[in-house]
Amino acid sequence: MSKDTSVTDAVTAAIIILEDSPYFNAGKGAVFNRGGKNELDAVIMQGKELQVGAVASVTKVKKSILAAAAVM
Repeated sequence: MSKDTSVTDAVTAAIIILEDSPYFNAGKGAVFNRGGKNELDAVIMQGKELQVGAVASVTKVKKSILAAAAVM
């Protein structure tokens, strides 16, 4: 992480790696619901500015953490 990278950006990048992994229960590795679809949830918080962003049960978003960050 460079000195110009925010902690929030670093955490987001780490979560994207987890979401891309079929071995982790998130994103690509998420379990299916009864209808056979993946429903993803994500939340991200930034304590210094007291900001939060979250999404729930999204089905058409590949990287739910980016959607949560966009809400923040």
